[in-house]
Amino acid sequence: QKEESKSKLEDNVFNMYILDKIENELGFSIGFDEKEKKFKLSNQSEKQLSKTNLDSIIYKINIYDKENKEKLNIELLGKDTGNSEKLNILKDTKYETGDTIKIASFDPKKGIKILGEIKGDINKEKQTDKENEKVEDYSDGVDNLDYIENVRFKITETNLETVYNNAPVFEGLTDLLDVEDPSVDVLQGIKVTDDHDGLIDNSKIVVSVQEQTEFSAILQLTVEDSWGRTTSTTRNISGKEKINTINLSGNDSATTHTVTNSATTPTVTNSIASNTITVDGVPYSDNRTQRFKIRFDAVSKEIKVTDDDGRVLSYNEKGEYFKFVLYDKNMEEKTSVTLLGNDKSDSDKLNAINNYIFEDGDYIGIWHEESDTKLKIDGTVKKTRINENKEAEVIQNEVANYSQGVPKLQISERRFRIKTTGLEEVKNAAPTIDTLEPIVVNRGEDKDLLEGVAEKVSDDFDRFDAANIEKGYVSITHTPFDNTYVGTQIITYTATDRWGNKGTANRTITVNSENPLDSTYIELMKSESTNESLFKLKIDSVKKQLIVDNLNSLPDTQIDPSRSSSIFKLKIYTSGGVLQKTLNIKGTDKLKTVLRRINGYTYSENDRIELWSINPKNIRVFGDLVESNSTNTSTDIPYVSNEVDGENYREDYTNGIDNQDYMKNVRFEIGKTNLKYIYNKAPVFKTNTDLRVRRKGTVNYMDGISASDDHDDDSSLNITHTEIDTSTIGEKYIEYKVVDSWGRNTLKKRKITVYPYNNLEYNYININNNQTKEVI
Repeated sequence: QKEESKSKLEDNVFNMYILDKIENELGFSIGFDEKEKKFKLSNQSEKQLSKTNLDSIIYKINIYDKENKEKLNIELLGKDTGNSEKLNILKDTKYETGDTIKIASFDPKKGIKILGEIKGDINKEKQTDKENEKVEDYSDGVDNLDYIENVRFKITETNLETVYNNAPVFEGLTDLLDVEDPSVDVLQGIKVTDDHDGLIDNSKIVVSVQEQTEFSAILQLTVEDSWGRTTSTTRNISGKEKINTINLSGNDSATTHTVTNSATTPTVTNSIASNTITVDGVPYSDNRTQRFKIRFDAVSKEIKVTDDDGRVLSYNEKGEYFKFVLYDKNMEEKTSVTLLGNDKSDSDKLNAINNYIFEDGDYIGIWHEESDTKLKIDGTVKKTRINENKEAEVIQNEVANYSQGVPKLQISERRFRIKTTGLEEVKNAAPTIDTLEPIVVNRGEDKDLLEGVAEKVSDDFDRFDAANIEKGYVSITHTPFDNTYVGTQIITYTATDRWGNKGTANRTITVNSENPLDSTYIELMKSESTNESLFKLKIDSVKKQLIVDNLNSLPDTQIDPSRSSSIFKLKIYTSGGVLQKTLNIKGTDKLKTVLRRINGYTYSENDRIELWSINPKNIRVFGDLVESNSTNTSTDIPYVSNEVDGENYREDYTNGIDNQDYMKNVRFEIGKTNLKYIYNKAPVFKTNTDLRVRRKGTVNYMDGISASDDHDDDSSLNITHTEIDTSTIGEKYIEYKVVDSWGRNTLKKRKITVYPYNNLEYNYININNNQTKEVI
C-alpha cells in the first residue's frame, strides 16, 4: 500500500501583505484548490496595497507551464486593492503539475510570506556543512532577495518545490593580446552555458566598449538566459596595429563597430561599477590595512563583498567599527550589517549584504570609526544640493574624490544614492525648531505640549506635517513633563527626520497651582549658616507625597563630616499619634542619599509632621499656616506669628525657631489646602486634698488626684508615682508624673501625713529644711 503523503498542496499559501503598515495586514492570499485544480483567492482586502508608492509595481505574479511558456502575468500597483479585478483571472486559471510560479514584490521581506512545506533547491534550515548551501524560511518573509528574484515555485502533487536559476556562465574567456587582424572577432573561443537553457547561442551576447585606445580596448560582454537573469564580464583586446573595427555580434554577423576614438589614453565611462568601497582596519606586520571591498555589479544589480583577508578589523576598537545600510528610494531600510572592531573581515554578518540586489535610486549609508583614513571610495562621487521641491539634484561638474578617505559623518547626516552613472553624495541637515514661547499650565492640566510645534520645524528634505507624523516618517517628541510639579520646568523637544537626524529646542513651562498647600514647604538651613538652604521639602497635594525639591541637583557629599550625631529629625504621625515615618539625618550622612529615604513618601490627609534640629533656628516653615479657632471648633483661622513673651507668644516659623518649646511641642497637620499648627500643652494635675494614712496603713495613692490634657482623653493618660514608707509617722511627699501621647510630661508633689496609732505617738518633732521648709 502506497504511503500517504505527509503534506498537502492546499497547505501552501502565498500571503501578500499591505505595505506601509506597522503591523502585518493581509492584502490577499493565493492558495490551491486541489479538487478543481484551480488557484483560489482569499483574505482580499479593500485597502490599497501601498499608499506611499501608488504608481509603483508592488506585486508581480507570473505563471509558466512546464515548457517555460507564460500562462499568466499580473502586475499590481500600489493604488490597486487586495480585491482588484486584475486578480480575477487567477480564479479561472487551472494549474497542472509541473507549472511554476514566480512572485516579485516591491518589498519581499515585508510583503511576501509563503506557508506550508516547501522542498527543492532551497531549504528552510541548513541541511549540510556546505558553505554555499541555499537557506531561506519563506514563512517569515524573504531575507535574501536572490532567493525570490531567481526562484520559481514548482507545483507538485503534494507541495511546492523551489527551483533556483543560476546565472549563465562564460567559458573559454581569455584576453586577446597582440592580435594581427585589425578587424577583431571579439567572441572567438567563447561559449555560454546555463543550468536551465544549456548552451546559449553566442548571438545572444551583447557587447559594449568600456575603454578604448588606438591599439586596445576593454569590452563588456553581457548575456541573458530565458529566465531573464544576466551575467557580465570583460575582455581585454590589444593589437600590434590600430584596431579600427570591432565585430560586436559574433563570427557570422556582419554587424560591426568602428572605433573612432584616436586618443592615446583610456576614456573611462563613469558607472556604479567604478565606485568600489574599500574598508581598511588596523595594520598587520606586513603593513596591510585593507580588510575587504564592497562592489556594485552593474549587470546583476547585486552588492558584492570581495577581497576579504580574514583578519580582525581593529584590536583598538571593541565597539561598533563599521556599518553599512541599504535603503530604498523612500529611505526604508532593506538590509544592513554592523561589524565590531573584533569582528573578522570574513564574518558571516556580511552575508546580509553580499549578493543583495539593489535598484537604481536606492541609497546606502556607510559609517566607519576611522572613516577619514580607512574608508575609501574609488572613482568620483557626484555632489548634490537640495532643490525647492526638497529633492536632491546633482550639481553639474562638481564631484568629490574619496579615494584617500571619506570624511566621518553619521549615516543620518549623509548617504549615497545609487545611480547607473555612479554614487551621488546626499547630505542631510538636522531639522531646526524655531523659538518656542514659554507656556503656563494649571497643576494637573492635561496640556497637549506638541500643539503648534510642528509648524515651528523646518527641514531640508522632510515636511513635518500631520500626514508624515502619522505615518511615522518623521516625529516630534519631548522629554518628560510633570504637570503635578509646581514651578518652572524646562523640557527639550526633539524633531527627527526620515533619516534619523535630530534637532532639539528647549521650552520653559510653568505650572501654577490654586492650592496653597502646593506652595507650602519646610526648609532646613545649613548648620554653619542660617541664611543658606540645605534642602527644601515640598508637599504634593495631588499625589499626596513629600517631595525633596530638585533632589537630583543636590550634592551627594557629607553634610558635616565633623558631626556624627543627629542634626535634623522629621517624624510623621497619624492624627491618633501612631508613628508612621522617621527621617534621622546625621552630619556624616550624604545629603542626596539620605533624602531619598523621604522623597516620594506617600502621606494620608491629617497626618502630622514633627520637626527637630540641633539648632532650631535652622528650621523654616513657609506657606499658608492655620490653627484651630478657639471659639468655633469647626473652622480654622490663619496662624499669625507674635514673638512676644507671655501667653500669646506665636513663633515666626519663616525665620527659624527661637523658642524650643515651639519645636518640641508643635506638630503640623497636613490638610487639603494647608498646614495646621497644633501646639501641645503639658498635662495638668488636679488634686482635692492632701493624703492621710495611719502608721503601717495602706495608701490609696490615686485617691483625690487626676490629670487632664488638651489633646488626650483623661482616661488614656498614664499617671505614675513614687511610694512612701508608712512605718514611720510624720509628713512625707509623693511625686506624681503624667505623660501624654506626644511624650510631654508633668511632675507634681503631694503631701501625705502618716499619723500614729494613739495620741502618745502624736508627740513628735519635725525637722524642716530651712530653705524649702520641707520636713527632712
